[in-house]
Amino acid sequence: MNTIVVKSNLLLVFLVAVFAADPTYAQEDEKPKNLIVFISDGAGPASFTLAREFKRYALNESGLSLDPYLIGTVGTSPAILRVPDSASAATALASGVKTRNRFVAVDVSGLPVGNILESAESKGLWTGIISTSAISDATPAAFSAHTTDRYDYTNTAKQQLTKGIELLFGGGRQYFEPVSMGGKREDRVNQIEVARRLGYQFISSRTELLSDLSLPLLGLFAPDHMAYEIDKAETNEPSLVEMTTIAIGMLSRSETGFILIIETEGPDDAGHSNDTAANLREILAYDAAVKVALDYARDDGQTLVVALSDHDTGGLSLGDSTGDWNPESLYRINSSVSALASILRSRIALGEDAGQVLRFARDAIRRRFDIHGLSDEQKDILESTIDTSTRSDYVPGMLTPIESMLKEEISNRANVTWASTRHTIIDINLYAFGPQSLEFKGHLDNAVVGRKLAEVMGLDLDAETRRLRSQVRELSE
Repeated sequence: MNTIVVKSNLLLVFLVAVFAADPTYAQEDEKPKNLIVFISDGAGPASFTLAREFKRYALNESGLSLDPYLIGTVGTSPAILRVPDSASAATALASGVKTRNRFVAVDVSGLPVGNILESAESKGLWTGIISTSAISDATPAAFSAHTTDRYDYTNTAKQQLTKGIELLFGGGRQYFEPVSMGGKREDRVNQIEVARRLGYQFISSRTELLSDLSLPLLGLFAPDHMAYEIDKAETNEPSLVEMTTIAIGMLSRSETGFILIIETEGPDDAGHSNDTAANLREILAYDAAVKVALDYARDDGQTLVVALSDHDTGGLSLGDSTGDWNPESLYRINSSVSALASILRSRIALGEDAGQVLRFARDAIRRRFDIHGLSDEQKDILESTIDTSTRSDYVPGMLTPIESMLKEEISNRANVTWASTRHTIIDINLYAFGPQSLEFKGHLDNAVVGRKLAEVMGLDLDAETRRLRSQVRELSE
């Protein structure tokens, strides 16, 4: 018995020494002052393997910045059904509560539940949200609004300006603007002007982001979702790295601490559409943004960085029974398939004839996707689809055969496959660095992760929920 106790004590001393010496698992007794949470929407474990192996084979680089900090896995199921959507998954992370798909920061009965940003604001911390989706989409909404309908974007946008959030970066400008300005708001209210009256500085381009800024700050860089990272060169939108760098720089001025939520929407969109190259570039950009936060956290010593996905999308699989796969085939691809489809639609709308559009498409396929020869079947798909599209009124989905053909060719060349275009129930990776990072080790349910995020920051989600529900009662009386 004594021998076992001695060995256990020696083991404990050894482990404490290892964890104290290794910054990968550094964990201080005190709670972190700051929290940065990264959410890679729709990115399952295979997406990170794809990015890592691409760096190895195509770039001759080793590993992702995230790799040393892999500490656990997360289950993603909602309260009802088994496969999550982004609304229920983000609610679990933001509030530590399981709810229905489509519900945002409300419980299964539709009552509001407090989230970590609301609780942080009540405590005097500064807060911020970055998303490459519309800022009022499900994931950022779960940290800044309450609704039983994730698609009620205009209502969410209105709520987001009432929460005291110091920094909001993303897409979705149309949900803040009235119909008369080309937006989606039918209440005729220009919420951007409302934001200005509340003291927000408003910006809408990368150029403005890189100029003089002040808090509170609202940046809406696209009408709806922002462009894929692979397509950024054709826009005036900032990259995820740029938004992350500027947000941390501004929020770090807080003497009381800050919480920053950073979501990349691209892996989910690319998973739904099975666009392998776009998915890859999204993960590489995400990893680069996480590195910005990790570098800050190492220097600061008081910042906890947690990175995870909300769920997997598409069921990506790499290689096959032949033992072969070819991630380096993605190296010269410089466009998403949807970006080319958008350009083709524009040229058709301008009245170009089939021959003009076809010549452009052939050249674009070579330049954008490094595809220098199509099979007879692929040529037939390209020619017949363009011919049909230019001879009749365009309807949504008319170019789908071309998009499907290109995405299949890209995946086949890399020897990867997609199981579906929907969400899956695959467990997702969790990475953590900084004070209290070991709280997130092992396999956790996503609602447990949400509660732990609140606990390590000393936040009382139950008190926030009581406050919100008292407001609901007052409004109903």
